[in-house]
Amino acid sequence: MNPLERLLALQTLDSRIRVVERELHDIPARKEQESARLIAYRERVQAAQQKLKLREAELKQLELEVKSFQEKILKLRQQQLELKTNKEFKAIETEVETLKGNISGLEDRQITLMDAVDVERKAVDLEAKALVEQEARLRADVEQLDARIKTLTTDVDALNAQRTAVVADVPSDFLTPYERVRKHKDPALVPLDHGVCGGCHMTLPPAIAHDTRRRTQLVTCGYCGRLLYCP
Repeated sequence: MNPLERLLALQTLDSRIRVVERELHDIPARKEQESARLIAYRERVQAAQQKLKLREAELKQLELEVKSFQEKILKLRQQQLELKTNKEFKAIETEVETLKGNISGLEDRQITLMDAVDVERKAVDLEAKALVEQEARLRADVEQLDARIKTLTTDVDALNAQRTAVVADVPSDFLTPYERVRKHKDPALVPLDHGVCGGCHMTLPPAIAHDTRRRTQLVTCGYCGRLLYCP
């Protein structure tokens, strides 16, 4: 096999290795994204639960206020039994009616608030159920990603082993320039088609095309610095 053909085979391997390594590199970020999404969902559920607790506490406070007014009415009724004048009786009756009005207002608020609590409790139940589903989905996704890591790690190890074997057959005067260029250019080795560089798409002098077709040495594009070959 011509040294240039071996170099092209090496570049194909490097391209495959790069794709695998890029996916391996991206997987932790994908796992973090999944975790962040679940955290946001948990926070949403917690916010809904906290809102429900506040509503329930408000409802409990209304119940206490109603009970307090009812106890006041009971005491006033007991006081009426001991009164001796009609004026005192009417004064207490007026106070009782005021308390009843307060109770009526509180009970109206209770009804409205109970409806809101029912709606929010159902919403919390739905959110909690959805959270369980999201957690199960995340576990499944993470398991798949972990399995993918194992597969990709095996693949990249195998590809690197192949690369070592191919590198051993590439002459140093071809390998060294290739390794130098590929650190900065991707791909390092590009076709020269009808005198046009496949990397920067600039038209090169005929002498460059002639030297490239010979395949006896590496030819460099004077514009982009990539290595050239004729397909």
